[in-house]
Amino acid sequence: MILRKRNVNTLEKDAFAYVAVWQFIAFGLLLCLIWASEVLDFPQLFFATARESVNIFRASILSAAIILCAIITVGHTYIQQQHVIGGLLMVCSRCKKIRINQDLWQDMDHYLEKNTLVSFSHGICPDCYKIIESDLNQQKEGRPLTDQGTSSK
Repeated sequence: MILRKRNVNTLEKDAFAYVAVWQFIAFGLLLCLIWASEVLDFPQLFFATARESVNIFRASILSAAIILCAIITVGHTYIQQQHVIGGLLMVCSRCKKIRINQDLWQDMDHYLEKNTLVSFSHGICPDCYKIIESDLNQQKEGRPLTDQGTSSK
């Protein structure tokens, strides 16, 4: 049981593999539907058509086509997702801007919103809140600001 949980947690951390598993499950359900239709004769059950005999050749051809589509679809999706994320980005270590080309730098949040499906909402983490609060208190007391408020940026 513990081993099984560990595999699920690993799968959830790799979003690409998680998507691929669900795509394979969907294609597996299509395969099951083909064979169930062949054995149970869905047209006869649902539309009262004449009963047909089981045609293994037809079901095998359809199954092979679905397996081929599954491999192409899942493989293509996985490769495209890796390509989107896999690009190496140069990020300024001070201001966190991303280098677009030799002379152009862009804010990270704007770059990611433009080039991915990510959208941002900004907030303040507890550590930064303490720094900002400390800086505000120092300003109220008339003391010069410490460098801790600007060192993270």
